[in-house]
Amino acid sequence: MFGIAKIAGLLMIIVGLTAGLSDSRAQSVAEMEQAEALTRAAVGHVNGLIHKNGNAALRNLIRNVKFEVDRTPMPNAFVFHASGNYPKVVISTQMTLLFYYFAELAVLNSTEIPSLMNCTIEYSNYVQDQYGKLRAALFLGGRADAIRSPERYAIGTGGGCSRLLDLYPFPAHHRPMRDWDVTGAVAFVYLHEIGHLARNHVREHEPDLDRMPDELTRRRTFLSYMCRSREAELEADAFAADTLVDLGVATAAMSMSLWLAMVATTGLDPALEQIATHPTGITRQTSVLRRMRSRLEAKGESIDSQMQELIDDYIAFNRRVQQQLPPPPMPDGTRYVCS
Repeated sequence: MFGIAKIAGLLMIIVGLTAGLSDSRAQSVAEMEQAEALTRAAVGHVNGLIHKNGNAALRNLIRNVKFEVDRTPMPNAFVFHASGNYPKVVISTQMTLLFYYFAELAVLNSTEIPSLMNCTIEYSNYVQDQYGKLRAALFLGGRADAIRSPERYAIGTGGGCSRLLDLYPFPAHHRPMRDWDVTGAVAFVYLHEIGHLARNHVREHEPDLDRMPDELTRRRTFLSYMCRSREAELEADAFAADTLVDLGVATAAMSMSLWLAMVATTGLDPALEQIATHPTGITRQTSVLRRMRSRLEAKGESIDSQMQELIDDYIAFNRRVQQQLPPPPMPDGTRYVCS
């Protein structure tokens, strides 16, 4: 709850990433087309900024990258080398829709009914549960329903989200704030995937633990693999943060919907982070905010006091978590620490 409350507070310091980028098409078509239109517009806008203001290495990189929008039910983004050996970045419409859902909740909470924070927490728990079901269906087979919008979730449910039905359809005068925020989230995700290419990350196959001679070797191999995976994710996040600062749109990395969705899909239990391929949303946001501050300071740009306070709060929170969470025990009684 600490993370969700703090993240929702980011609304107070959001600046529009896409001033001048029309949203008329997105508002005139069905939900899936709306998400795809905004996703393509956000990526196109970032690529335009890179061609105009990016360094030569980054310009050359994105010239060879193909972009695709995917309509599977799983909120996802990834990069891979397609046939012909060119890299392809894929962002699913469901991920963009998830950003829409959280952006709407955050905007309504800030502008209409402050007590909707309880609904944000309740809805986040629902998203976490449904995301888990979608992951299970993806890896184990079967099927699961796509994540519902807050409005659809509120139908037939009580609790903190019952008042949402009085606020939909989403007010037209709040759409620019919502769409700016979602565009920032998509921009960060796109640059995160580009970061994997820029840092030459190679997708490792999971180690065959059954072939390991003993439990100690299996545990060390598994934890080492997870450490490398999480480190690669943080490096890609750092690349995205650096690039957004250099392009003059640092506020995209402070998108409410980005971090609300990250927290919802990774959970808030830091113990799970040690056996996961991705850091928790709280860890990632803390890392990104610290990176942004360092990059802005290195460029001689000022950071307002609210941003300084927010970053310091996150750093302190994560420090407390790490102090309370010892490294996982090994069969021989030692503790494993990522190198």
